[in-house]
Amino acid sequence: MTSRLDETIEERRREAVAEGRDEGQRSMLTRMVRQRFGAETAERVDGLLARVTDRGRLAVVGEWLLEAADGAELEERIVSLLREP
Repeated sequence: MTSRLDETIEERRREAVAEGRDEGQRSMLTRMVRQRFGAETAERVDGLLARVTDRGRLAVVGEWLLEAADGAELEERIVSLLREP
């Protein structure tokens, strides 16, 4: 029989894995932004990405990275995304 403590530990482990996955995705996106648009844009985008908590929204940012004509457009899209509920 699984104890409440075991259940809590497993839940925390799953949360930590998900948080690590999200942080890795943010880090990869920041590196890609740096490569495509430069270090200054990457710094600003990194700060914005720290506020994106939904994994699906991070994936959308990855698509925008490929579509954006420049760093300013990407930043504008991310700011717009953060304004959505």
